[in-house]
Amino acid sequence: AVAYFLLSIAPAKLAVAVLFVVACFVSMAMGTSVGTITLLTPIAAAVAKDSGFSLPLCVASVMGGSMFGDNLSFISDTTIAACSTQGCEMRDKFRANVKDKFRANFRIALPAALATLAVIVVISLRVNVAQTPSGDHNLLLLIPYVLVLIGGIAGLNVFVVLLVGIVAGAAITLAIGQV
Repeated sequence: AVAYFLLSIAPAKLAVAVLFVVACFVSMAMGTSVGTITLLTPIAAAVAKDSGFSLPLCVASVMGGSMFGDNLSFISDTTIAACSTQGCEMRDKFRANVKDKFRANFRIALPAALATLAVIVVISLRVNVAQTPSGDHNLLLLIPYVLVLIGGIAGLNVFVVLLVGIVAGAAITLAIGQV
């Protein structure tokens, strides 16, 4: 929903940059780069097919954005594994170090993300773009991602946060009839 919404309002020449930004957001909310890549690669393939952008560029933008978001995510699978193996609560880790961890990661990841986005835009402006794919996008489907992101930032138990995201996603999907 996020990808198709942004693709529908952005100029076609910026479709690959949109994929990168969407991957950043989704990965940060989901806490997994691999899950985000799996989710967005079919959309990247559709963008490549319909627009004239190369498939490797579209997929690489999804992968790069996914790595950025996972690095800054509060519910990253690597963070969960670290807490689980060290016998600490996720809540304790984040309350003690959340600002320092986030700031350090942000200072490393943001310049790399901005440089990557700039390269993507420069390459994109040189491509003769036919069109971008259009798909259904209901912005209500964004709510589960936002709830998970907020829950992770608040330091709630990761399983509770993910359960809230799943239940919210299921309820919204049933409510709008996209089963």
